Amino acid sequence: MNKIPLLNKLKSTLILGFHTLAVPNTKPYSEFSVGLDDLGFGKFRMFRLDYVRAYQNGYQGDGIVFGIKFLNAFE
Repeated sequence: MNKIPLLNKLKSTLILGFHTLAVPNTKPYSEFSVGLDDLGFGKFRMFRLDYVRAYQNGYQGDGIVFGIKFLNAFE
């Protein structure tokens, strides 16, 4: 019997991200993120959960971002 990966069980989408901002006279700011999109139940799969890690002249901090997409609930 094959094990089913967690993403297939959740019917979710893995999201990877990287953002950076560089302006004159300031150290560049960068952040990396990894998250799951389309979390929820049945047709109410409107939630997203991301882990974000920030860097500016070294590690600055990390956090969790929770999002809700309202327009997807009406499809």
